[in-house]
Amino acid sequence: MKTHASHTTSLCVMALASWVVAYSAAAQAQSGSTLLSTTAVGIPQGNWGPLPGEQPVSVMMNLAGPLVHADAARTKYPTINGAGYTVAVLDTGVDKTHPALAGRYAGGYDFANNDSNPDDDQGHGTFVCGIAASNDATYTGIAPQAGYAAVKVLDSSGNGNLSTIESGLQWVIANRQAKNIVAVNMSFGTSDIYNYHATSQISDELATLKNAGVFIAVSSGNGWYSHTPNQGVAYPAADQSAVSVGAVWSGNFGERQWSTGAIDYTTAADRVVSFTDRSTTMLDILAPGAIITSAAYNWEESNPDFVQKSGTSMAVPAVAGLAVLIHEAIDEKWSPDLRPTGAGWQDTILQIMRDYGVAVYDGDDENDNVANLNYTFKRIDVLGALDYVQSVPEPGTLVMLLGFAVTSLVWYARRHRHRAM
Repeated sequence: MKTHASHTTSLCVMALASWVVAYSAAAQAQSGSTLLSTTAVGIPQGNWGPLPGEQPVSVMMNLAGPLVHADAARTKYPTINGAGYTVAVLDTGVDKTHPALAGRYAGGYDFANNDSNPDDDQGHGTFVCGIAASNDATYTGIAPQAGYAAVKVLDSSGNGNLSTIESGLQWVIANRQAKNIVAVNMSFGTSDIYNYHATSQISDELATLKNAGVFIAVSSGNGWYSHTPNQGVAYPAADQSAVSVGAVWSGNFGERQWSTGAIDYTTAADRVVSFTDRSTTMLDILAPGAIITSAAYNWEESNPDFVQKSGTSMAVPAVAGLAVLIHEAIDEKWSPDLRPTGAGWQDTILQIMRDYGVAVYDGDDENDNVANLNYTFKRIDVLGALDYVQSVPEPGTLVMLLGFAVTSLVWYARRHRHRAM
Protein backbone atom coordinates (compact mmCIF):
# COMPACT_ATOMS: atom_id res chain seq x y z
CA MET A 1 0.00 0.00 0.00
CA LYS A 2 1.43 3.35 -0.98
CA THR A 3 1.79 6.08 1.58
CA HIS A 4 0.96 9.48 0.17
CA ALA A 5 1.39 11.65 3.23
CA SER A 6 3.96 12.31 5.91
CA HIS A 7 3.93 13.97 9.31
CA THR A 8 4.54 17.31 7.60
CA THR A 9 1.55 17.01 5.30
CA SER A 10 -0.78 19.94 5.80
CA LEU A 11 -4.55 20.06 5.51
CA CYS A 12 -7.10 22.79 4.95
CA VAL A 13 -10.81 23.31 4.42
CA MET A 14 -12.68 22.43 1.22
CA ALA A 15 -15.11 25.29 0.70
CA LEU A 16 -15.67 27.05 -2.58
CA ALA A 17 -17.13 30.39 -3.54
CA SER A 18 -18.33 31.48 -6.95
CA TRP A 19 -16.68 34.24 -8.96
CA VAL A 20 -18.95 36.88 -7.44
CA VAL A 21 -16.19 37.08 -4.84
CA ALA A 22 -12.72 38.20 -5.87
CA TYR A 23 -10.24 35.36 -5.75
CA SER A 24 -6.49 35.81 -5.73
CA ALA A 25 -4.64 33.57 -8.13
CA ALA A 26 -1.66 33.79 -5.84
CA ALA A 27 -3.67 32.01 -3.16
CA GLN A 28 -3.69 28.92 -5.35
CA ALA A 29 0.11 28.57 -5.25
CA GLN A 30 0.90 25.32 -3.50
CA SER A 31 3.70 24.92 -1.01
CA GLY A 32 6.16 22.08 -1.01
CA SER A 33 3.91 20.00 1.23
CA THR A 34 0.57 18.55 0.30
CA LEU A 35 -2.40 20.30 1.84
CA LEU A 36 -5.53 18.92 3.33
CA SER A 37 -8.09 21.66 3.29
CA THR A 38 -11.70 22.23 4.17
CA THR A 39 -13.93 21.39 1.27
CA ALA A 40 -16.43 24.14 0.72
CA VAL A 41 -16.78 25.58 -2.74
CA GLY A 42 -14.98 28.67 -3.94
CA ILE A 43 -11.56 27.64 -2.76
CA PRO A 44 -9.68 25.03 -4.75
CA GLN A 45 -7.78 22.48 -2.75
CA GLY A 46 -4.31 23.84 -2.21
CA ASN A 47 -2.39 26.17 0.03
CA TRP A 48 -4.97 28.88 0.55
CA GLY A 49 -5.74 31.55 3.05
CA PRO A 50 -9.20 32.19 4.53
CA LEU A 51 -12.27 30.99 2.69
CA PRO A 52 -13.75 33.70 0.48
CA GLY A 53 -17.40 34.14 -0.26
CA GLU A 54 -19.48 33.57 2.85
CA GLN A 55 -22.58 34.96 1.25
CA PRO A 56 -25.43 36.20 3.47
CA VAL A 57 -28.80 34.51 3.31
CA SER A 58 -31.53 36.29 1.40
CA VAL A 59 -35.08 35.07 0.97
CA MET A 60 -33.94 31.72 -0.40
CA MET A 61 -34.88 28.73 1.73
CA ASN A 62 -32.59 25.76 2.23
CA LEU A 63 -33.61 23.17 -0.38
CA ALA A 64 -31.36 20.35 0.82
CA GLY A 65 -33.68 19.09 3.59
CA PRO A 66 -36.71 18.53 1.36
CA LEU A 67 -34.56 16.98 -1.37
CA VAL A 68 -33.32 14.21 0.93
CA HIS A 69 -36.75 13.94 2.63
CA ALA A 70 -35.33 14.98 5.98
CA ASP A 71 -38.47 17.02 6.72
CA ALA A 72 -40.74 14.07 5.94
CA ALA A 73 -38.59 11.78 8.09
CA ARG A 74 -38.84 14.14 11.07
CA THR A 75 -42.62 14.16 10.71
CA LYS A 76 -42.91 10.39 10.42
CA TYR A 77 -40.25 9.52 13.03
CA PRO A 78 -40.16 12.47 15.46
CA THR A 79 -38.32 10.56 18.17
CA ILE A 80 -35.44 9.58 15.87
CA ASN A 81 -33.55 12.85 16.11
CA GLY A 82 -30.07 12.05 17.39
CA ALA A 83 -30.75 12.76 21.07
CA GLY A 84 -28.20 10.93 23.22
CA TYR A 85 -25.78 10.44 20.33
CA THR A 86 -22.78 12.55 19.33
CA VAL A 87 -21.11 13.51 16.07
CA ALA A 88 -17.47 14.57 16.32
CA VAL A 89 -16.72 17.54 14.03
CA LEU A 90 -13.00 17.73 13.22
CA ASP A 91 -12.67 21.16 11.68
CA THR A 92 -11.95 24.82 12.51
CA GLY A 93 -13.89 24.61 15.78
CA VAL A 94 -17.55 25.37 16.52
CA ASP A 95 -19.31 28.47 17.80
CA LYS A 96 -21.04 26.81 20.75
CA THR A 97 -23.14 29.93 21.45
CA HIS A 98 -25.01 29.84 18.15
CA PRO A 99 -28.75 29.52 18.90
CA ALA A 100 -29.08 26.54 16.55
CA LEU A 101 -26.30 24.66 18.37
CA ALA A 102 -26.47 25.90 21.95
CA GLY A 103 -26.89 23.42 24.79
CA ARG A 104 -25.64 20.30 23.00
CA TYR A 105 -21.87 20.74 23.14
CA ALA A 106 -20.37 17.41 24.18
CA GLY A 107 -16.84 18.63 24.76
CA GLY A 108 -13.77 18.97 22.61
CA TYR A 109 -10.27 20.38 22.36
CA ASP A 110 -8.32 22.90 20.27
CA PHE A 111 -5.35 21.03 18.82
CA ALA A 112 -4.53 23.87 16.44
CA ASN A 113 -3.73 26.22 19.33
CA ASN A 114 -3.25 23.60 22.04
CA ASP A 115 -5.92 24.75 24.47
CA SER A 116 -9.20 23.43 25.83
CA ASN A 117 -11.49 25.92 24.07
CA PRO A 118 -12.26 24.81 20.50
CA ASP A 119 -14.03 28.01 19.43
CA ASP A 120 -14.39 28.61 15.71
CA ASP A 121 -12.18 31.43 14.39
CA GLN A 122 -12.81 30.75 10.71
CA GLY A 123 -16.46 29.77 10.20
CA HIS A 124 -16.20 26.49 8.36
CA GLY A 125 -16.63 24.22 11.39
CA THR A 126 -19.73 26.01 12.69
CA PHE A 127 -21.32 25.85 9.25
CA VAL A 128 -20.58 22.14 8.90
CA CYS A 129 -21.84 21.40 12.40
CA GLY A 130 -25.11 23.18 11.63
CA ILE A 131 -25.80 20.93 8.65
CA ALA A 132 -25.42 17.88 10.86
CA ALA A 133 -27.07 19.09 14.07
CA SER A 134 -28.83 22.48 13.84
CA ASN A 135 -32.18 22.58 15.65
CA ASP A 136 -33.27 25.83 14.03
CA ALA A 137 -36.90 25.64 12.85
CA THR A 138 -36.03 26.86 9.35
CA TYR A 139 -32.49 25.64 8.75
CA THR A 140 -32.78 22.29 10.50
CA GLY A 141 -29.90 19.83 10.56
CA ILE A 142 -30.22 16.16 9.70
CA ALA A 143 -29.90 15.08 13.36
CA PRO A 144 -31.31 18.16 15.15
CA GLN A 145 -31.03 16.87 18.72
CA ALA A 146 -27.64 15.19 18.43
CA GLY A 147 -24.76 16.34 20.55
CA TYR A 148 -21.56 17.48 18.88
CA ALA A 149 -17.92 17.32 19.89
CA ALA A 150 -15.87 20.24 18.57
CA VAL A 151 -12.37 19.02 17.77
CA LYS A 152 -10.42 21.95 16.35
CA VAL A 153 -7.68 20.61 14.08
CA LEU A 154 -7.58 23.46 11.51
CA ASP A 155 -6.40 27.01 12.16
CA SER A 156 -8.01 30.38 11.46
CA SER A 157 -7.03 30.09 7.78
CA GLY A 158 -8.60 26.66 7.48
CA ASN A 159 -5.24 24.91 7.30
CA GLY A 160 -3.84 22.04 9.30
CA ASN A 161 -1.51 19.06 9.18
CA LEU A 162 -1.67 15.33 9.70
CA SER A 163 -0.08 15.48 13.13
CA THR A 164 -2.85 17.77 14.37
CA ILE A 165 -5.50 15.61 12.70
CA GLU A 166 -3.99 12.54 14.34
CA SER A 167 -4.20 14.17 17.77
CA GLY A 168 -7.82 15.05 17.11
CA LEU A 169 -8.66 11.50 16.11
CA GLN A 170 -6.92 10.18 19.21
CA TRP A 171 -9.12 12.49 21.30
CA VAL A 172 -12.20 11.00 19.63
CA ILE A 173 -10.95 7.48 20.35
CA ALA A 174 -10.35 8.33 24.01
CA ASN A 175 -13.77 9.97 24.44
CA ARG A 176 -15.89 7.80 22.14
CA GLN A 177 -17.60 5.68 24.76
CA ALA A 178 -18.13 8.38 27.38
CA LYS A 179 -19.73 10.74 24.86
CA ASN A 180 -21.39 8.09 22.67
CA ILE A 181 -19.68 9.33 19.52
CA VAL A 182 -21.11 7.32 16.62
CA ALA A 183 -20.01 9.49 13.67
CA VAL A 184 -17.01 11.60 12.69
CA ASN A 185 -17.20 14.49 10.20
CA MET A 186 -14.01 15.40 8.31
CA SER A 187 -14.67 18.09 5.69
CA PHE A 188 -11.10 18.48 4.47
CA GLY A 189 -8.65 16.78 2.18
CA THR A 190 -5.51 16.86 0.06
CA SER A 191 -5.14 18.67 -3.24
CA ASP A 192 -4.08 15.38 -4.85
CA ILE A 193 -6.56 12.59 -5.55
CA TYR A 194 -6.15 8.82 -5.34
CA ASN A 195 -7.94 6.08 -7.24
CA TYR A 196 -6.84 3.47 -4.74
CA HIS A 197 -6.91 3.05 -0.96
CA ALA A 198 -4.13 5.36 0.19
CA THR A 199 -2.62 5.31 3.67
CA SER A 200 -0.99 7.81 6.02
CA GLN A 201 -0.07 8.24 9.67
CA ILE A 202 -3.77 8.63 10.56
CA SER A 203 -4.82 5.33 8.97
CA ASP A 204 -4.40 3.49 12.29
CA GLU A 205 -6.69 5.92 14.09
CA LEU A 206 -9.30 5.76 11.32
CA ALA A 207 -9.24 1.96 11.43
CA THR A 208 -9.55 1.98 15.22
CA LEU A 209 -12.63 4.19 15.04
CA LYS A 210 -14.27 2.18 12.28
CA ASN A 211 -13.61 -1.06 14.14
CA ALA A 212 -15.21 0.50 17.23
CA GLY A 213 -18.44 1.13 15.31
CA VAL A 214 -17.91 4.81 14.41
CA PHE A 215 -19.01 6.04 10.98
CA ILE A 216 -16.33 8.22 9.31
CA ALA A 217 -17.58 10.64 6.63
CA VAL A 218 -14.97 12.54 4.57
CA SER A 219 -15.05 15.01 1.65
CA SER A 220 -14.19 13.58 -1.77
CA GLY A 221 -12.61 16.90 -2.82
CA ASN A 222 -13.37 19.96 -4.95
CA GLY A 223 -10.67 19.72 -7.61
CA TRP A 224 -12.42 17.82 -10.42
CA TYR A 225 -11.84 20.59 -12.96
CA SER A 226 -8.06 20.26 -12.66
CA HIS A 227 -8.11 16.49 -12.17
CA THR A 228 -10.58 15.48 -14.89
CA PRO A 229 -10.59 12.98 -16.53
CA ASN A 230 -8.29 11.24 -14.03
CA GLN A 231 -10.59 9.64 -11.47
CA GLY A 232 -9.99 9.67 -7.72
CA VAL A 233 -10.84 11.25 -4.39
CA ALA A 234 -8.81 13.29 -1.92
CA TYR A 235 -7.24 11.88 1.22
CA PRO A 236 -8.47 11.00 3.90
CA ALA A 237 -11.53 10.12 1.76
CA ALA A 238 -9.29 7.63 -0.05
CA ASP A 239 -8.45 5.79 3.18
CA GLN A 240 -10.04 2.34 3.30
CA SER A 241 -11.64 3.12 6.66
CA ALA A 242 -13.40 6.28 5.43
CA VAL A 243 -16.67 6.90 3.58
CA SER A 244 -16.05 9.33 0.71
CA VAL A 245 -18.80 11.89 0.05
CA GLY A 246 -19.45 13.94 -3.09
CA ALA A 247 -21.89 16.76 -3.75
CA VAL A 248 -25.08 17.22 -5.78
CA TRP A 249 -27.08 20.37 -6.38
CA SER A 250 -29.99 20.92 -4.01
CA GLY A 251 -31.97 22.88 -6.61
CA ASN A 252 -31.85 25.27 -9.56
CA PHE A 253 -29.54 28.21 -8.88
CA GLY A 254 -28.73 29.24 -12.44
CA GLU A 255 -25.18 29.35 -13.76
CA ARG A 256 -22.33 29.09 -11.26
CA GLN A 257 -18.63 29.59 -11.96
CA TRP A 258 -16.29 28.31 -9.26
CA SER A 259 -12.87 29.59 -8.36
CA THR A 260 -11.39 26.20 -9.20
CA GLY A 261 -12.28 26.80 -12.85
CA ALA A 262 -15.29 24.49 -12.83
CA ILE A 263 -18.50 25.90 -14.31
CA ASP A 264 -22.09 24.70 -14.00
CA TYR A 265 -23.79 26.40 -16.97
CA THR A 266 -27.19 25.35 -15.68
CA THR A 267 -28.14 23.73 -12.38
CA ALA A 268 -30.90 21.48 -11.06
CA ALA A 269 -31.51 19.17 -8.12
CA ASP A 270 -29.51 15.94 -8.12
CA ARG A 271 -27.00 16.94 -10.74
CA VAL A 272 -23.44 16.17 -9.65
CA VAL A 273 -21.79 19.52 -8.90
CA SER A 274 -18.97 20.24 -11.36
CA PHE A 275 -16.25 20.64 -8.71
CA THR A 276 -16.85 17.22 -7.10
CA ASP A 277 -13.86 14.86 -7.28
CA ARG A 278 -15.21 11.46 -8.27
CA SER A 279 -14.40 7.88 -9.15
CA THR A 280 -16.50 4.87 -10.09
CA THR A 281 -14.63 2.82 -7.49
CA MET A 282 -13.72 5.34 -4.76
CA LEU A 283 -16.72 7.66 -4.37
CA ASP A 284 -19.12 6.05 -1.89
CA ILE A 285 -22.16 8.32 -1.61
CA LEU A 286 -23.58 11.71 -2.61
CA ALA A 287 -25.45 14.39 -0.64
CA PRO A 288 -26.52 18.00 -1.30
CA GLY A 289 -23.52 20.33 -1.32
CA ALA A 290 -24.63 23.38 -3.34
CA ILE A 291 -26.02 25.81 -2.37
CA ILE A 292 -26.48 25.15 1.36
CA THR A 293 -27.60 27.46 4.17
CA SER A 294 -26.25 26.85 7.67
CA ALA A 295 -24.98 28.47 10.86
CA ALA A 296 -22.64 31.48 10.81
CA TYR A 297 -19.81 31.48 13.35
CA ASN A 298 -19.82 35.25 13.94
CA TRP A 299 -23.60 35.52 14.17
CA GLU A 300 -23.51 37.82 17.22
CA GLU A 301 -21.47 40.46 15.43
CA SER A 302 -22.22 40.33 11.72
CA ASN A 303 -25.85 39.31 11.34
CA PRO A 304 -27.39 37.22 9.84
CA ASP A 305 -27.28 34.07 11.91
CA PHE A 306 -27.02 31.90 8.78
CA VAL A 307 -24.94 32.06 5.60
CA GLN A 308 -24.61 30.12 2.36
CA LYS A 309 -21.73 27.95 1.21
CA SER A 310 -21.09 25.22 -1.32
CA GLY A 311 -18.64 22.33 -1.51
CA THR A 312 -18.14 18.69 -0.80
CA SER A 313 -17.58 19.92 2.76
CA MET A 314 -21.28 20.72 2.92
CA ALA A 315 -22.30 17.25 1.71
CA VAL A 316 -20.30 15.39 4.37
CA PRO A 317 -22.26 16.50 7.48
CA ALA A 318 -25.55 15.49 5.84
CA VAL A 319 -24.13 11.97 5.56
CA ALA A 320 -22.67 12.06 9.08
CA GLY A 321 -26.00 13.28 10.47
CA LEU A 322 -27.89 10.51 8.70
CA ALA A 323 -25.40 7.97 10.05
CA VAL A 324 -26.32 9.14 13.55
CA LEU A 325 -30.04 8.70 12.84
CA ILE A 326 -29.62 5.25 11.31
CA HIS A 327 -27.49 4.16 14.28
CA GLU A 328 -30.15 5.44 16.68
CA ALA A 329 -32.98 3.78 14.74
CA ILE A 330 -31.15 0.44 14.67
CA ASP A 331 -30.53 0.65 18.42
CA GLU A 332 -34.23 1.29 19.02
CA LYS A 333 -35.76 -1.09 16.48
CA TRP A 334 -33.43 -4.04 15.99
CA SER A 335 -32.83 -6.67 18.62
CA PRO A 336 -29.22 -7.08 19.82
CA ASP A 337 -28.65 -10.19 17.73
CA LEU A 338 -29.55 -8.26 14.55
CA ARG A 339 -27.45 -5.16 15.25
CA PRO A 340 -24.06 -4.86 13.59
CA THR A 341 -20.88 -4.89 15.62
CA GLY A 342 -17.50 -3.25 15.17
CA ALA A 343 -16.69 -2.27 11.59
CA GLY A 344 -20.03 -3.76 10.60
CA TRP A 345 -21.74 -0.59 11.80
CA GLN A 346 -20.19 1.58 9.09
CA ASP A 347 -20.59 -1.09 6.42
CA THR A 348 -24.25 -1.66 7.31
CA ILE A 349 -25.11 2.04 7.53
CA LEU A 350 -23.42 2.81 4.21
CA GLN A 351 -25.21 -0.12 2.56
CA ILE A 352 -28.56 1.17 3.83
CA MET A 353 -27.75 4.63 2.49
CA ARG A 354 -26.99 3.14 -0.91
CA ASP A 355 -29.80 0.62 -1.11
CA TYR A 356 -32.48 3.11 -0.07
CA GLY A 357 -30.96 6.22 -1.61
CA VAL A 358 -31.75 7.91 -4.92
CA ALA A 359 -29.90 7.00 -8.12
CA VAL A 360 -27.95 9.90 -9.65
CA TYR A 361 -26.48 9.30 -13.09
CA ASP A 362 -23.38 11.40 -13.71
CA GLY A 363 -23.74 12.43 -17.34
CA ASP A 364 -27.46 12.44 -18.10
CA ASP A 365 -28.35 16.10 -17.53
CA GLU A 366 -25.20 17.72 -16.11
CA ASN A 367 -24.35 20.86 -18.07
CA ASP A 368 -20.81 21.81 -17.12
CA ASN A 369 -17.22 22.08 -18.36
CA VAL A 370 -15.86 18.89 -16.77
CA ALA A 371 -15.86 15.21 -17.71
CA ASN A 372 -18.83 13.14 -16.56
CA LEU A 373 -18.33 9.49 -15.76
CA ASN A 374 -21.60 8.09 -17.19
CA TYR A 375 -22.00 6.15 -13.98
CA THR A 376 -24.80 5.82 -11.44
CA PHE A 377 -24.01 6.92 -7.89
CA LYS A 378 -26.41 6.97 -4.95
CA ARG A 379 -27.59 10.07 -3.07
CA ILE A 380 -28.82 9.80 0.52
CA ASP A 381 -32.53 9.77 1.33
CA VAL A 382 -33.28 10.12 5.03
CA LEU A 383 -36.84 8.84 4.90
CA GLY A 384 -35.96 5.86 2.71
CA ALA A 385 -33.17 4.81 5.07
CA LEU A 386 -35.29 5.10 8.22
CA ASP A 387 -38.24 3.38 6.58
CA TYR A 388 -36.02 0.39 5.88
CA VAL A 389 -34.67 0.21 9.43
CA GLN A 390 -38.21 0.33 10.80
CA SER A 391 -39.37 -2.39 8.41
CA VAL A 392 -36.94 -5.06 9.60
CA PRO A 393 -38.97 -7.48 11.76
CA GLU A 394 -37.86 -8.81 15.11
CA PRO A 395 -36.40 -12.32 14.88
CA GLY A 396 -39.33 -13.74 16.85
CA THR A 397 -41.78 -12.02 14.52
CA LEU A 398 -40.01 -13.46 11.51
CA VAL A 399 -40.11 -16.97 12.97
CA MET A 400 -43.80 -16.53 13.78
CA LEU A 401 -44.57 -15.35 10.25
CA LEU A 402 -42.62 -18.23 8.72
CA GLY A 403 -44.39 -20.66 11.01
CA PHE A 404 -47.75 -19.23 10.02
CA ALA A 405 -46.84 -19.51 6.35
CA VAL A 406 -45.77 -23.15 6.72
CA THR A 407 -48.92 -24.01 8.70
CA SER A 408 -51.06 -22.34 6.03
CA LEU A 409 -49.36 -24.28 3.24
CA VAL A 410 -49.81 -27.58 5.10
CA TRP A 411 -53.46 -26.78 5.73
CA TYR A 412 -53.94 -25.82 2.07
CA ALA A 413 -52.26 -29.01 0.85
CA ARG A 414 -54.30 -31.24 3.15
CA ARG A 415 -57.55 -29.53 2.23
CA HIS A 416 -56.97 -29.95 -1.49
CA ARG A 417 -55.78 -33.52 -1.04
CA HIS A 418 -59.05 -34.41 0.75
CA ARG A 419 -61.06 -32.67 -1.98
CA ALA A 420 -59.24 -34.68 -4.60
CA MET A 421 -60.18 -37.84 -2.74
